[in-house]
Amino acid sequence: MVAALIIVVVAAIVIGAILAFQPGRFRAAATREFTIVGGEVKGQTELLIGGFALLGEEITSPGPTIRVKKGDRVKITFKNVHGYARGLKIAHNFLVVAEKEGFDPKPLWGAKIGERVYPNEIEAGESGSVTFTPDRAGKFFYICAVGGHHLYNGMYGSFIVEE
Repeated sequence: MVAALIIVVVAAIVIGAILAFQPGRFRAAATREFTIVGGEVKGQTELLIGGFALLGEEITSPGPTIRVKKGDRVKITFKNVHGYARGLKIAHNFLVVAEKEGFDPKPLWGAKIGERVYPNEIEAGESGSVTFTPDRAGKFFYICAVGGHHLYNGMYGSFIVEE
């Protein structure tokens, strides 16, 4: 009887150790911070041809791919650097969405900085931030949805959430 009890206890310890040391099984959530700038793509002559970049890099369309892990705490700071184009200040916003199509996209995980209509966009020279936690893996997008047309003029990028 004692021998059987010892075998059960040892087996439980071994199984527990195997489960505890599986790579990534109990990975602590990381905090990932990104500063994204939105503005005009260098060399473009069209008024609303815009894109995104990581702070310090050149603005491109599409913008850079952002990669995080499911469960990470993600902080995005968005800075609108779209100066005056033909005498106009160009406002933008930043949303993480499931699909980049559609006129009224809904942000995932509350990942939204600014609104899509005046007066709550992020004006040129201004910034905002949001913190959120992706709860599912997949390929998503970040976009500017101001007026419904900035997205179609190049203001988007891929947002990848890995397991």
